[in-house]
Amino acid sequence: MSIETLKQALAKLRSAQECHPRAVLALTMEAEELIEKAISEAENQEPVAKMTAHRAAFFMERFKREEKLLGPNEKTAVDFVLAMLDTHPEPKREPLTWQRLQEIWYATPSEDAWIDRVWEFARGVEAEHGIKGGA
Repeated sequence: MSIETLKQALAKLRSAQECHPRAVLALTMEAEELIEKAISEAENQEPVAKMTAHRAAFFMERFKREEKLLGPNEKTAVDFVLAMLDTHPEPKREPLTWQRLQEIWYATPSEDAWIDRVWEFARGVEAEHGIKGGA
């Protein structure tokens, strides 16, 4: 989304408040067009992937390789960050075994309503994959 487009639309709406009633229509129509443009741009934006240690290391290596203005201190700092990222290997993602799914199922409280148990089971599967939180 273009922040500049939204700022332009906001300026148009604010200036419309100070205008003659006939000019208000033209200004609000311009603001509407700008807002529609910003919405369209936002809808067409590519989502940014989650940053992981592996992805961060990739971008830091590329930065170190391509950046020509790095001095010795900056290069040392980049190397330090890369060394820190190496200590966080990419987690291995594998499907849960049937046995592990059963363990999670039987670990959920059975006295709750059936749908609550299914919900807790799903949260247990998420936790097994390192997914925290949830509503």
